[in-house]
Amino acid sequence: MKRRTLLGLLLLATGVPGCYRYEPVTLDAVPQGATIRAVLSPAASAALMERQGISSGRHLEGTVLEDHGATLSLWVASVPASREFGSGVLYQQVDVLKSDVLRVDLRELDRGKTTFLAVGGAAAVAVVARAALSGGTGESNSGGGGVPPESRRTRLPIVILRF
Repeated sequence: MKRRTLLGLLLLATGVPGCYRYEPVTLDAVPQGATIRAVLSPAASAALMERQGISSGRHLEGTVLEDHGATLSLWVASVPASREFGSGVLYQQVDVLKSDVLRVDLRELDRGKTTFLAVGGAAAVAVVARAALSGGTGESNSGGGGVPPESRRTRLPIVILRF
């Protein structure tokens, strides 16, 4: 297979934004432990930045810990961890007034994107494996008909294990 085709498959596979989608829901329909994206009022965003140092713009993503009636407790990624603490992200609990939430989107698995990504990945692996096992160039020997040179053949070692 030509390199252009392989590059096209790779671009197609990376063009899928992910295996999840966000669906709009009401605050009452959000279950505990769900991952949400909340759009906050400008005043709530400014207060969150001042109070807890979280600069998320107007969108706040996190996992719902508890619903306290008027407030919602979220587990939110706040800052990247420093080298002393290892790689990753530090999280903190954030309490948000429900009246400050303008919209809530629930994160759900998108079966279509997930299936497309899995099939596309398997196809890309099959194309690369086929190209590697067949010599990789896809060109034919048009110069006088002979046996292709030894350097273009792929040999796989066979290992027999005895226990």
